[in-house]
Amino acid sequence: MEKLKNNKILFILVLTVILIGIFSAGKEFGQYLFQKFN
Repeated sequence: MEKLKNNKILFILVLTVILIGIFSAGKEFGQYLFQKFN
């Protein structure tokens, strides 16, 4: 049971890192598009 709890925490951490990565990549891509069209 303890291992399952640790896996859940690990899963949440990985998900958070992936979401932050997608967000920062999206932000850079947005700035690139913004500069391209201005």
